[in-house]
Amino acid sequence: MSAFLLVGPGKLPRFSATYLSRIGPGKNEMAAPASDQEKRKQISVRGIAQVENVTNIKKAFNRHVHYTLVKDRNVATPRDYYFALAGPKRSHPEWDYYFALAHTVRDHLVGRWIRTQQYYYEKDPKRVYYLSLEYYMGRSLTNTMVNLGIQNACDEALYQMGLNIEELEDPVNFYGRGRNMEQVEEPDDWLRFGNPWEKARPEYMHPVNFYGRVEKTDKGYKWVDTQIVFAMPYDIPIPGFRNNVVNTMRLWSAKSPVNFNLR
Repeated sequence: MSAFLLVGPGKLPRFSATYLSRIGPGKNEMAAPASDQEKRKQISVRGIAQVENVTNIKKAFNRHVHYTLVKDRNVATPRDYYFALAGPKRSHPEWDYYFALAHTVRDHLVGRWIRTQQYYYEKDPKRVYYLSLEYYMGRSLTNTMVNLGIQNACDEALYQMGLNIEELEDPVNFYGRGRNMEQVEEPDDWLRFGNPWEKARPEYMHPVNFYGRVEKTDKGYKWVDTQIVFAMPYDIPIPGFRNNVVNTMRLWSAKSPVNFNLR
């Protein structure tokens, strides 16, 4: 995954209408579904509930350890993904919990992410698209907790479970910085164990043509005999600082159009 596109939220479909139960004195009836105009009026980026309490964060963390990672505290192991990022001398058994914490924090993002899409869909503002072969996005986990205002709550929740948040936060990447007065640069196989922040969007996959030649036809020029590579998009949420706005960074991964031939 090399090239990516920094985009504003796309025009994603809205949720389908739901029926609301209207309960009053002596009656219990179903209200008619809201009209499109009424639903659009309900879209609010700033009216979203803020941080959950420490107890809920602990429950969400344990839920992701059990149901997302399918592990428990007895079998959670060091992750080579984080081992490689941190350096060969900085392995800790807590690295496996990075994914559980990342998914817990990501839960706080999803609602805001969708509501931002809805808000932009309604207002249709101008957007800036930034295309680059390289982009240094910093520390996803730390930046997200700070921007959502939940870092202290996460810190306390992990402390109560006997974990150190400083050992779970993203390590310093090797871009001219180091720790303990030293710096070791190594290849970063950062997708070896997956990325908890990305959401694959196979429905938006695009073919990209390479090589080939141009033929002149009666209707103009045509590009033929090309080799096709599919570009698979992966969306990553980028939250603003305590404003409930979550924009989108889109990474692109190359996929072969030809499956493995067993013959």
